[in-house]
Amino acid sequence: MTDPCGEFESRDCGSGNPCVSTYLDNCPQDVECQTVIQALVAKCSTCNDTYAFEMRVRTVVSRRCNDPVPDALKSKIFQAIQQAQRRR
Repeated sequence: MTDPCGEFESRDCGSGNPCVSTYLDNCPQDVECQTVIQALVAKCSTCNDTYAFEMRVRTVVSRRCNDPVPDALKSKIFQAIQQAQRRR
């Protein structure tokens, strides 16, 4: 896997490493890629915490995205998108 952020290890991780999200976004959901990410974040507790949080969020979102969306909500979202496009 190539490093989509440049040098992962050289990042300042004081407030969480944004590369964790980039890695997860660009990494296929296979064991090899996940192993690479886990090895990188294991070197930094802040990155490891960010990784754990991202994985929890992604799990919840993937589960919830399977719920049916009520027609009224679909309509509201569609109308909001149309209004935003008209404002441009």
